Amino acid sequence: MNRIASLGTSLREVARIAAPYFRSEERWSAALLFISIILAQLALVGAAVAENYWRNGFFQTLQDRDWDGFLVQSGLFSTIGVVFVLATVYQRYLTQWLAIRWRRWLTTQYLGKWLDGSVHYRAALAGGPIDNPDQRIADDIRQFIDGVISLIVGLLNAIARVVSFVAVLWTLSNLMPLQIFGESYVIPGYLVWAALIYAALGSVVTHLIGRHLIGIEFERERREANFRFALVRVRENGEAIAMMRGEASEREDLLGRFAEIARNWYRLMRWEQFVSLFAESYKYYSRYFPYFALAPLFFGGPMQLGAFMQAGSAFNSVHQAFSYFISSYVRIAELAATVQRLSQFELAMQESAFGSEAISSATDLVVDAENLVVSDAAGRELALLRRLALAPGETALLIGRSGAGKTSLLRAIVGIWPHVKGRAGRHAEPIMALPQRPTFRLERFDARSAIRHRQERTATNACVRCWPQSASVIWISRST
Repeated sequence: MNRIASLGTSLREVARIAAPYFRSEERWSAALLFISIILAQLALVGAAVAENYWRNGFFQTLQDRDWDGFLVQSGLFSTIGVVFVLATVYQRYLTQWLAIRWRRWLTTQYLGKWLDGSVHYRAALAGGPIDNPDQRIADDIRQFIDGVISLIVGLLNAIARVVSFVAVLWTLSNLMPLQIFGESYVIPGYLVWAALIYAALGSVVTHLIGRHLIGIEFERERREANFRFALVRVRENGEAIAMMRGEASEREDLLGRFAEIARNWYRLMRWEQFVSLFAESYKYYSRYFPYFALAPLFFGGPMQLGAFMQAGSAFNSVHQAFSYFISSYVRIAELAATVQRLSQFELAMQESAFGSEAISSATDLVVDAENLVVSDAAGRELALLRRLALAPGETALLIGRSGAGKTSLLRAIVGIWPHVKGRAGRHAEPIMALPQRPTFRLERFDARSAIRHRQERTATNACVRCWPQSASVIWISRST
């Protein structure tokens, strides 16, 4: 298992990955959308504050049996409902708009780095933590953006609720002194401090129980991606598997990969069970905790029913805001695992972007190599090319037994093999190589011309030749 970063480190990585978008060419539209989302969230909090005051008046009309006042309160409730519905719907709409624009921008950045030259190929050769790059680009970016927006909006909601409802609780605390064993005590804001202590204790316990979830979530994503990749590989190599009667072996491999998913899933179930037991208990009992705490003031003190209901609602809003860490812990763990996968992906692409030890230089020749030593990842020498100089339109034949390193040498000449020493001068224009299993998008490349040209030169093992648009093409043939 890869080393799992701490929660604090993961949150710093979140800021590092997210910040470039808000400094990019889309910063003004991103800022406008983000501010609009914040305003919608503030409207929701405003509606909640208005509803809290409405509860006081509404329940007071019930206690007083005031029919006219009841009708007025019903109208106010309808007005608050309109604000609540509009803010909820358009906050979601604006969030989706920001999410797809941000995802498009971040996907473009990652694809640009991954497909910059031969970075994608070198990263695969490195054998490091960059497993399943397709999932990291397709799924992890989406999960990262959804998680960041959700958590930031939730945090802003919690802060706005604290600011709004603390004033309500503080005022109610001063109007109604605390009653203990028949004695009255004036403790400024005692309801606020009670909510804060209650939420702080819950947050500490939740973190102690759930801190293992980050590593488990990381492993879950990795194992799920490995399983999907193996299924795709079977689909793409169906003919070879059928002709070699390899179905039993493939089935055993797939079941083994799924067994890893199941083992990790059981671990996830156990730890989420512990977190959920505490979180759900905390959530359930906290709903009516303020009413039980305020009951002595209502039954034996000056508190009216409206103030009683308002105080209970305000207390719940404050302690829910203080309890944001508890309610969001699982999502935070998922985001921490996702951001670590993206950070590892970025690091692997950066390391793969560095060139080999070969000295590269621009030249008028298509290929100008001298004392080119090609090795494997362990440093074992695969091939040695003393001298090769080819001008546009010239061809060269590379002959050798199977396994002599012809393909590795071709990779080094093209510039995609990382373990190379010597001098590898290349033309300023890119060199394009046709592998033994060529793949081209027809709208980008005339594949039929390439195949026809290859058939005309079936006697060569390697060919370098000038191509349209000043590009150069190299390929290897199995013929001798």
